Amino acid sequence: MTLGPAYPKSLTPEQVATLLHFVFNPETNMLEADRSIMTILSSILLGDGYRISSSANELVVTDLRTNIDYYYPKTGLKDQSILANQDVTGLVPLATAVMGDDLQTIEANGPEDTSGAVGYEGSNIVPFDVAVIGIEYTFEETIDPSDFLFYEIFEGTDDTGRLIYQQTRTDLTFSPGGTFQWFFTTPLFGVTGQQIYTRQSIAKGNQDADRAVLQVRRSSTMPTRHWVKSSFRLFANQSLVLNYSNSGSGEGIAIGKDVNNLPLKSLVAGDGISLEPTADEIEIISIFGTQYQFEADETESTTTSTTFQTKLTLTTPVLPAGNYRGAATYEVTNDSGDKPVITQTTLDGVEYGQSSFAPKFEDEYIIKSSFAVQALDNDTHELVLSFRSTSEGGTAKIRRARLEIFRVS
Repeated sequence: MTLGPAYPKSLTPEQVATLLHFVFNPETNMLEADRSIMTILSSILLGDGYRISSSANELVVTDLRTNIDYYYPKTGLKDQSILANQDVTGLVPLATAVMGDDLQTIEANGPEDTSGAVGYEGSNIVPFDVAVIGIEYTFEETIDPSDFLFYEIFEGTDDTGRLIYQQTRTDLTFSPGGTFQWFFTTPLFGVTGQQIYTRQSIAKGNQDADRAVLQVRRSSTMPTRHWVKSSFRLFANQSLVLNYSNSGSGEGIAIGKDVNNLPLKSLVAGDGISLEPTADEIEIISIFGTQYQFEADETESTTTSTTFQTKLTLTTPVLPAGNYRGAATYEVTNDSGDKPVITQTTLDGVEYGQSSFAPKFEDEYIIKSSFAVQALDNDTHELVLSFRSTSEGGTAKIRRARLEIFRVS
């Protein structure tokens, strides 16, 4: 093999082993591989026309001519080698993600501190169905144009989990104290209750150089965590059901509800396929995620009382009547191992969630959450998170409390 001047004079054993699995077929003018190919970065480019990307929990196709991201309705079939999946429960119903109207922002770890460096890494539980568009943070180290930044998301609590997203950036120039807004290749979809670990690292001077966790500005209320402002849209998965239309137009699609006792047909060329949501269904799409309210208290509170003590209250302005989702996330522990902590969440004085947790070890914190969807009238409303100890003793502790409420229909 003759190599041009830009290539090394000889190949390493690893390069030779790689090339053995690729063969150029002159008859088809194609490069053929006898092994599966996996790209670590989350996108594959199809010429200059389209990009296919893993967007955490969705597959997204981007039209590079218009820079529009398309995500599609999907249905599925669970692993049929498992007996429990061989009946109707093995079918995943047809559904699509319906986005909220407006882009929103949240400082997930609390406000930015005036100084202080920490590594950009940590685990979180996704509090609601959300499509994250980008992040903003402040560097605490020098960034040169030859440096490469890596943003990664893993399933689980650390980097041993499945890598579900990775993106790199380079050709950036920043001094410590400079704030950077990073827009992701595509929206990153996360679902309520999903445990993820995020990390941002830096390779100095070369993409293949050793990486170190990127040093960024810390949070003022959570000084061991990094400050980050996330831009996002809420979304809801709405069912799509093909059904027979008596109007003579052929097949139709209903959004957001199941249609029972209607004959389903296979779609063939010539069928009239229409997307015709009802007025009520259009309303669901247009108002989902609106009226968003958020309140947080990252500090630690303690009590030895056996009656509920208020940790955090979210009082809304006057809200239009509708169905709303109220949610709470927080961390709790007890300074004595095996002594329980009781938490309670109420909406307008009515309890919708109560939880008990007894740590195995003293001061062993655990993340907890609760949510409910309730019909609210045209008025102000109050979401309250409370906690208490029990007659078994010990000091109950709670921190990183966050409350939110938004309209779903």
